[in-house]
Amino acid sequence: MKKIIFILFVGVVLGGGSILLLKNKGKQQTPSQSSALSEQTQVRGKVVTVSATNFSYDISEIRVKKGEKLTIRFVNSEGTHNIVFEDLNAQSDVIGAGKNQDVSVPTDTAGTFAYFCSVGNHRKMGMEGKLIVE
Repeated sequence: MKKIIFILFVGVVLGGGSILLLKNKGKQQTPSQSSALSEQTQVRGKVVTVSATNFSYDISEIRVKKGEKLTIRFVNSEGTHNIVFEDLNAQSDVIGAGKNQDVSVPTDTAGTFAYFCSVGNHRKMGMEGKLIVE
């Protein structure tokens, strides 16, 4: 009698575990999916990556709609740089090569606004661009 009860118990435990596994199949996220979801949840709206090298940005013009949440993902590939939106009171820290920083830029005013690197004479050397808020 004890053997029958034991066999039934094992069958219920294994069967129940199999049902749970089948029920959750396809619902699990891989680590990269979890990271991407977490990143999307943290930053909503438009995210624009601007990469800096010695003495230029890879994007010279950014366009957004008025009121759209804008995050600049500033990535520095070489040297020491920052990104400054002076008329919008937004800027990154000065960061070294291999570093990056997100900067929230207000877009509640339509117009064309300059962005530039304020380190040394980098702006005069061509490290600038424009943000167009439509």
